[in-house]
Amino acid sequence: MFCPALNSIAGSSPTRRMALALLSAVVCLLAGSTLAAPAPPALTVQPASQTLALGGTLNLSVTATGTPPLAYQWRLNGVAFPGATTPFLSLVNVQESSQGNYTVVVSNAAGAITSAVAVVTIQSPPLIYDPGQPQPQTNFAGSTATFTVTAIGDLPFTYQWRYEGVAIVGATNNPLVLTAVQTNQAGNYSVVVSNALGFATSSNALLTVLDSLRIVVQPVATAALAGETVTFLSLAAGRPPLLYQWAKNDAPIPGATNALLSLTNLTATDVANYSVRVSNPDGSVTSAIVGLTLATRALQVVHTQASSASTTFAPGTAVTVPVALLADGGENRVRGSVAYDTNQLVFGSVSTPLTASLSFTNAASGQVGFDLALPPTQTFSAGSNLVVLLNFTVGAGVTQNITGLILQGEPVTNQVLNAAGAPLPCYFNSGVLLLKSLAAYSVQDLSGATVEWLTILNPASSRGSVNSLRISFFDLGVDSLGNPIRLLNATGTNNGVPYLLIPTAVAPAGALPVNAEYYVSDRTTTPRPRLVIEMVTEGLPTRPAGTELAIDQTSFHQGRVILGFQSRAGKTYYILYSASLAGPFDISFPGVTGTGGPLQWVDTGPPRTPSLPATASTRYYRLLQVP
Repeated sequence: MFCPALNSIAGSSPTRRMALALLSAVVCLLAGSTLAAPAPPALTVQPASQTLALGGTLNLSVTATGTPPLAYQWRLNGVAFPGATTPFLSLVNVQESSQGNYTVVVSNAAGAITSAVAVVTIQSPPLIYDPGQPQPQTNFAGSTATFTVTAIGDLPFTYQWRYEGVAIVGATNNPLVLTAVQTNQAGNYSVVVSNALGFATSSNALLTVLDSLRIVVQPVATAALAGETVTFLSLAAGRPPLLYQWAKNDAPIPGATNALLSLTNLTATDVANYSVRVSNPDGSVTSAIVGLTLATRALQVVHTQASSASTTFAPGTAVTVPVALLADGGENRVRGSVAYDTNQLVFGSVSTPLTASLSFTNAASGQVGFDLALPPTQTFSAGSNLVVLLNFTVGAGVTQNITGLILQGEPVTNQVLNAAGAPLPCYFNSGVLLLKSLAAYSVQDLSGATVEWLTILNPASSRGSVNSLRISFFDLGVDSLGNPIRLLNATGTNNGVPYLLIPTAVAPAGALPVNAEYYVSDRTTTPRPRLVIEMVTEGLPTRPAGTELAIDQTSFHQGRVILGFQSRAGKTYYILYSASLAGPFDISFPGVTGTGGPLQWVDTGPPRTPSLPATASTRYYRLLQVP
């Protein structure tokens, strides 16, 4: 170091030189302290990279040394962060815009230094990028429908597609591809997108499936008396225009080109097989072939319905059940007996609207007999005639059921006689009384269906079984949202009216619970259909030929068995069930159409199977693929 004070010491006296030397040393020390260079900044603790959840708080810090004062400036992706001028940076409620590379520049009079990069990653739950996804689809039956959705957020995503709010088994890909769609797949589809941080649910996308050309209402075989009028109805669905041509024994009927075919003043020449061929620009299809026969004489207990707005019918409520004769015009006297359930009905009397002699008896508990005769010179008119009215009152504690009224010939023999007293050939047809509550409904949490339970009863006094009931559901109406109410577990339709077919026989003193499952979109409207119940003796479905397969998945939930299986497009599938693994296996109707993807079937008990799975000791299932 150069110190100018020492230059003047030479040539002085020893005392003066010593004093000047001490003074010069002090001056040089002071000068050396003033002129020392400041220390530049150095970083001892670098800011650390972080991964945060969306909405969290970011805290970054740095530790520096150097000659003060030190200045700080934080940067995001190389751009100065406004106001971030301390060793600490804190950001609350971070968003995706807070993600990036953070550095801090520390400076003083001697220089500046830039920290290492701290990478800040913001993780976010899924978000449906386009609120309009998935898009609604309109498809013809048999075509492929595709639903897709775009989500943003942190990968990986998982997807679960839903139909009418219920998860579709195996539908965990994006997009959702439905091949060979059918009308029973029409409805609302949505998807739940998930990652480790949460989930997002899309809006509903409506799938509309337009029918390819097919018969949706088949004509029905019928029998009538000579001179009457009968009507056959068949309806097709498909691209218009739809052209109809009816045939009699396969020969076209001139002028019969409407969906409705009416035949008036029937004679024996009208007895034949009838069908209709429907065509449109896509092709043609032929209906089922049905027969017309001239009816024979029959005495019928008329199926009757009584309703209650509460869950319990009031004891003493009057119920009247008609008994009618389908006559050919030569009948004069009718005798018969009806068995009834004394736990449901209390007998009152038998009456008639006719001018005739009438006697009746209720000597045996649960059986009422009647004997009605017109004046000797009169006969019943050809066609349907009301013969007698069976008058009952509802018993105590009766709720919701279908009780059989069995025309069985005890205590009075069933007979129809002519004016000379000779017995005439006649069918004797039993009937049922429907005691229906308008409040006995519940929402099934498994499927969301609105469920109504009906119990089919056969009186203990009966001599025969209640066999093969068909319950038709007229006037289902709409719910509060204006959407049609549908019968979900319908066996089929007859002239557009859905029905349940109960092929199970109910023995005397027996009971069979049956559930009707309705689709009600608002889940609050009470279905109030008009039910018509018939005992059918023909037209029952039979087991088709096919290949038996194993069920892929089986689970049990709240007393019901859920079956899952992979389907093939264009195939029809039926569920087979048995109490024994060795069989024999019964078949459940109706079948379901394969989509090429996974399908579910739920055993809800009658009418699909004889009882709820929870009440069966064991039940084994198989799958029948047709063809």
